Order: sequence, then structure tokens, then C-alpha cells
Amino acid sequence: PSWVLPCRIYEMMEQETTSPRFVLVSYDQTSIEQIVGDDLAQVLAAVRADHISWLTVNGFSQADASLLNQLLGFFGIQPLLTEMILAEELQEFTGERRDCLYLDFEFVERYSAQNGFESVRGSVVLAKNCLLLLDRDSSGFFDAERVKIINKESRAQEFPADYLFYLLVRTAIARTEKLLFVDLTQHFEDLEDRVITYSGQDFVLDEIMLLRTQIRPLYDMVLRFSQLNSFILEEESRFITNHTRTYFEKNLESDRQELWTGYREVRSWTIQLMDIHRSNMDEKTNDVVKILTIVSFIFLPITFIASLYGMNFSNMPELELPNAYFFILFIMALIVLGLIVYIKKKRWL
Repeated sequence: PSWVLPCRIYEMMEQETTSPRFVLVSYDQTSIEQIVGDDLAQVLAAVRADHISWLTVNGFSQADASLLNQLLGFFGIQPLLTEMILAEELQEFTGERRDCLYLDFEFVERYSAQNGFESVRGSVVLAKNCLLLLDRDSSGFFDAERVKIINKESRAQEFPADYLFYLLVRTAIARTEKLLFVDLTQHFEDLEDRVITYSGQDFVLDEIMLLRTQIRPLYDMVLRFSQLNSFILEEESRFITNHTRTYFEKNLESDRQELWTGYREVRSWTIQLMDIHRSNMDEKTNDVVKILTIVSFIFLPITFIASLYGMNFSNMPELELPNAYFFILFIMALIVLGLIVYIKKKRWL
């Protein structure tokens, strides 16, 4: 291992396994232990009552209901929460329960123009001296934060479990900010260039509509952050200490406002791209109408001449002239040429 004592590491699985089912980080102010394995009973046996326990469950399904019941029961949490954890639909945050603070999450992990947003789904359960992270997709979304704690690059050891909860929320917000202000902004700039370059093309509209659909999940995610932060700042909590609440207020409240600002800018940018595309389409239509109008303007006088001499009257002396046909063609050509010179002079084309 890359870290040293006082951190102790227990391996309850084969060394070649890179994604253990259960990861327990147990710490107090002086020591840190990481316990990994696929046997829940063995991992739970390493839990110490005088330590903060961060237990991550990587990957679970409906078949793991009894396992989740065992896990929740061990930490004194009602097993009724299992049904919410296993629900297919994301559960609304309604505040804390009597035995824990429960948050169902769906965080955006990355964005690509081809696949849109790739999100991770799971749940966080904060109880006395413990935090349960249930990573439904085994995404490793918070692995970097765990490494920081183990390497003592974080202040988590100095505070209760609610500070760890704060660190996880901060990590999620930071990654969302990067998504909004770096990855997504770059994609918008590229799309804006295509909207201008390929003026009025149908595939450009398809790309704009696809992006508009892809960014919709951002609203729910930012709203969930806002609901959580508002609850922590405004409501009394049995699981969030006043000390940790100050971190939410000083750091995450401003981040939350920036997320809303970023989301509104993204939505506004989408509308602006639609307006640019519509303007390009209108300009393209106007060009077609302009060309048709100029063609009509040129052919109107010669059409009049052709229709005039196309009338079947017997007393039309010009028809008796030997060179009348060529003379009329010359007059028509002269009119067309004159109109073209006039149009060029007026810069209509």
C-alpha cells in the first residue's frame, strides 16, 4: 500500500480483486483503518463503536434486500429504509428521519456529445457515528475523497460523521460545477461554431434539440442540492452539528447559487442557439425570396412584350417587318442586360 501507519489495512479478499463489495473506513482523531471485502459479516465485525465508520456498498439490486436489512439493522436504522433504497425511481428528499438522514442521489459523472450525461445512482445514509454510501452502479464516484482521508489529506478525522457527509456533498457539487462550467461550456462553444458555420442546416437543429433534451436532468440534480442545503441551514437536525452547518453555509451555499446560475446560463445558451438557428433559417428563406423576386423583376418586362405580340390581331404592322423577330429579341436582351446592370448598381445581389 502507498500509505503508512497509523493507517492499517485489512484485506479480506484476493489481492487481484480491484472492486471489493464492501469498503469500510474506520477512524478517530489518531488512527485510520480501511477494511475491504465481500463478506458483510466480516466487515461489520471490524466496526468500532468509538470510531467514525464510513461503509461503502458497491453494487446492489433487489436480490440484496436481506443484506441491506442486515446492514441497516446493525447501525440501528429501521429496515423499512431498504424499500426506498431499492426503489427504481429517485426518492424525493423530504428531510431527515428519526433514525437517520437519508439522501437518494443521481449525480452526473461525465458528459459526451454522443452519449449525453452519464450519471451514477445511489443513496447516502447518515446516522450517529456512521455514514453508509450505497453505490448502486459501483461507480467509484467518491473514491478520490476516500483516498484523501486515508492519506490524511483531509480534516475528516477532526470532526464527527456529518463532516464526512459535507465532504461528499462538496465533492458532488465540485464535479457538477466542472461539468457545467468546463465540459458543457466547451460543447456549447463548439455547437455555436457549427450553428454559425452550417447556417440553416437541418442537422444543426437536431443537435440543438438533442442537447436541450440532454441537459434536462441537471435541473433535478441542482434542485436536490438546493433542497438539501436549505434543510440543513433552516431546519433543526439531529445529525448535522452546528460546526458542520457553518461549512454548508459558508462554502456550499455560494456553490449552490453558482450551480443555479450555471444551469440558467446553459438554458439561456440553448435558447440563444435556437434563436441563431431560426435567424439563419429566416435569412436563408429571405435569400430565396429575394432571388425569386429579382428573377420576376427581370422577366416581367420581357413577359409583357411577349404577351403583347402574342395577341392574335390582324392589324399589327410590326409582324409584317422582315426583321421584326430579331429586333424584338434584341430589345428583350437589351432590357434584361439593363436590369442586371441596375440590380448590380443597387447591390441587390
